[in-house]
Amino acid sequence: MPAAGKPVIPVRLIVLDLLGTLVFAAGLYEFFTDESALLPEAARFPGYALLLIVIGLAIMLPAVFGIVQFFHGNRPGS
Repeated sequence: MPAAGKPVIPVRLIVLDLLGTLVFAAGLYEFFTDESALLPEAARFPGYALLLIVIGLAIMLPAVFGIVQFFHGNRPGS
């Protein structure tokens, strides 16, 4: 239980940010290595690593904006 007056980031924003970070990291791994651990050979297509990076960033952006808005709304005096 958080202390009174101490803001707690909503779990949904943390989960969204974590998911985006994992997809982004997987895309970076696929982009910079020759071996692939995520997709079988038949499912790969040109540029799938870049697509994973873009999707990861797209998932993270709303989470980051939500976290910033959460802390902006919980400032003392607001």
